Amino acid sequence: MTGELKQEDLEQVRKLCKEAGIVPVSNPVNEDLRLTELKRLGMLEKDLEQDPRYALLTEVAADLTEP
Repeated sequence: MTGELKQEDLEQVRKLCKEAGIVPVSNPVNEDLRLTELKRLGMLEKDLEQDPRYALLTEVAADLTEP
């Protein structure tokens, strides 16, 4: 399973969201490039929770954004 919706299912979800007043977000202009680079670097397959370098970045980000 790829996790992607068939076109007809996607249209149904869009219709239901519109009826519920949910406004869809649009992807940033460079989203395709960003995803391509993540795939090239192998970031989507890595278990980042087990890598202390990335865990530290998460902790710093959490500290900086904590209310």
